[in-house]
Amino acid sequence: MLTLAVEDPPIPRRSTFVDGFVRLAAATVLLGSVIGVGYVAVFAWVDQSLFGEWQVILIALLLAGMLVGLALGSWFLLRSRHLARGRTSYLRLAVLALVPGLVLGLWISAFIIGSLVLSWIRHSSFGNPNGPGVLTLTSAPAPPSLASRMLTPTDVGAGWYNKAKPNPSQMSITAAETNEGQLVRVKDFIDREHWTGVVWQDDGTAIEVLLHFDSAAQAHTYPAVWNAQNPGATLSPERIGQTVVMGGATVTDPDWRFAAFVIGDNYFEVREDNLDSRPTAAQFQTVVAAAVAKATATP
Repeated sequence: MLTLAVEDPPIPRRSTFVDGFVRLAAATVLLGSVIGVGYVAVFAWVDQSLFGEWQVILIALLLAGMLVGLALGSWFLLRSRHLARGRTSYLRLAVLALVPGLVLGLWISAFIIGSLVLSWIRHSSFGNPNGPGVLTLTSAPAPPSLASRMLTPTDVGAGWYNKAKPNPSQMSITAAETNEGQLVRVKDFIDREHWTGVVWQDDGTAIEVLLHFDSAAQAHTYPAVWNAQNPGATLSPERIGQTVVMGGATVTDPDWRFAAFVIGDNYFEVREDNLDSRPTAAQFQTVVAAAVAKATATP
């Protein structure tokens, strides 16, 4: 008897190399997309001030949506390859895709921050060459009699501008402060910035606070009250003209320089901070001297 052996026709299969490359590429895109989505979420949580413009929010949502789509597409591709090839573990694939996935994720993160920052610069007032951004406060403007005693940008030189509007503005008063004799609290924000050609670069901030008391005696005893409320503050007296100024630093604000002085029934505080480091003593002396001159010039 003649027996014929019949073989099944060969089934064409994809190259193992091509299949492995596709799976590795899909895993890399999946890992990079997940890193990108996480970066958008963390960046939006940490730097919420960047999302004050709706255009930045829109771009962030579009980028996150695209990354979610890439992640889902890569996952479905991996699942289909997994079922077709009978793979039982993703561990080896995850190890192979770790380094390229991290590199892709870092590139995506850099692209995201670049896109968001450029959008913020374009649509924010800080990218407006005509002038830096100004905060709008809900508080009422300070009484003219007190506002006239406080610093203005022209008092301290070029580059300074009013950080807030209205400026100076009134502050709320607690019951304890009322018991100390305080009638009105006023705060003044001024910033020093320069135009880089793209955005306004913050060079420093000065804050002046004026506490108006019921009597000159209460105002003159307040520095001792303040010192008792701020243990560890290092303050030393000096004289600017006829005014004694207590200057130094506090434990709670080590990056700020601090000075206080009293004129009549008004207590003044001046604080200054630079962007990268504390202002020098000479820089701060200029601001304090301007504050004293403004406060003493007004009858």
